[in-house]
Amino acid sequence: MLLILLLMLLAMVAGWFLARRFAQTPQAQPASLLPQIGMTLSGTLMHRREPVHVYCRVEDNDESRLLIRILSELGRTPLLGMRAGAAGQLEVKDSWLPIEVLNVSLPWVVVEAFTGRAKAARRESLRVPVSFSVRFRAQELTRQWSRATGINVSAGGFCFSSGFAAELRVGRLYEIELMPDAAGQSGNTFVFLAEMRWVMRTERGTVAGLQLADRAKQPDLAKFVSYMQHRMSRHPEDYLLETNPKPELDHHL
Repeated sequence: MLLILLLMLLAMVAGWFLARRFAQTPQAQPASLLPQIGMTLSGTLMHRREPVHVYCRVEDNDESRLLIRILSELGRTPLLGMRAGAAGQLEVKDSWLPIEVLNVSLPWVVVEAFTGRAKAARRESLRVPVSFSVRFRAQELTRQWSRATGINVSAGGFCFSSGFAAELRVGRLYEIELMPDAAGQSGNTFVFLAEMRWVMRTERGTVAGLQLADRAKQPDLAKFVSYMQHRMSRHPEDYLLETNPKPELDHHL
């Protein structure tokens, strides 16, 4: 009888040891993409069919809902007048987190975040959507300058619209003059050598994209981008006429 009890005890100990040895280790749960309170993020909100780049701070969160405060914005149109239903995305860690606007009480915005639809963020230079004057000519092919209107600019290149489609060739190098004022009345002129990367015909004319070819001019282009970004940036106090109440996460229009 004693032998049987000892055998049963040994079987129980062996079973417990095997269970501990071969039990599956729970998989570590991936860190949540939902940003924490106090984090400052960059992102984009769509308003009037135009992307508006924003910097914002997370003030509150509740499951998938976030209360963000707009710190600054950059785009052709301000966020003033944005309504519930607008789409956008926030850059969290190395991912783009899709969001939908639930309530707007600028500078406060309540959004719904969709972590299941997050995508890897592509590291691209911020393009400043702004108008500026452009003069261009093909390097060593002509002395005559042609005029164009800048559409956007980044640290790596810029786009412009031109009525001189016949003078635009992909792969050709161009001497470029950029002037901050669209009317070209400013004395500040930035001179570059750029390669034509693409040309696209639209209903409004021909749009071209160029990439900086002379890397020694990178600081000058960065200076131009910084200058235009400063001119285009808006802060809530720049256009809000009154202080709007801070909305609650559990209530939206």
